[in-house]
Amino acid sequence: MTNLPDERHVFVYCAPEQVNEQTVHVQRDDFAVVAEWIRAGRPLIARTRRDQDAPDCVALGLPLPLDLGKKRIALAVNPSTVQSIALPPLLREVIDTLPVPQRARIEKLCEDLNAHAASVRVVGSLAWQYLTGVVYLHPKSDIDVVIHATGIGELRMLLRILGESDLSPGPRIDGEIVAPGGAAVSWRELLGSGRDVLVKDIRGPRVALREDWLGSLRESAT
Repeated sequence: MTNLPDERHVFVYCAPEQVNEQTVHVQRDDFAVVAEWIRAGRPLIARTRRDQDAPDCVALGLPLPLDLGKKRIALAVNPSTVQSIALPPLLREVIDTLPVPQRARIEKLCEDLNAHAASVRVVGSLAWQYLTGVVYLHPKSDIDVVIHATGIGELRMLLRILGESDLSPGPRIDGEIVAPGGAAVSWRELLGSGRDVLVKDIRGPRVALREDWLGSLRESAT
């Protein structure tokens, strides 16, 4: 991984001493909260670029925690401001962040998924609370997983496990399966039978043929 994000869901840490209105590009009303966030050593997250983003800047986002209203802030920073980047935390690392009654179920889900996946990571509220220590989770929070798959047989097992997760009480499991190359599709959509799927990567969302997306898994397995 380079020092600049080249995929979605990458957490980005900026150098506090580099933060000013010339290096952090955000709506004026949001600058103070973004600057304070960075200076506290907390991460931002890579997002899909928009047409209005300057081509030489890094497109980032900041979903605020519950006590700051859950607002989603889009911003961009000069590349020199990026200090480091990190992949989302592994699901097994964040289980202790969950309320105690939920942990046993998620530990079992994590064990089952890890038996068939290249990596099982978590984004969304659970990841943000784990990384920052600030409250993001609420009683209706989903758990958003990002699972990298490398073959068709592996994919079938993952989808079976995820589909069965809906039969258990507790938080809803959402998220994506990521094919080699970074193209991600909602696991719930993959359980369907539609000809097309919505594919997401750092360049943005696009509609693709299901068979084309599955083809990247078949190729990686050969």
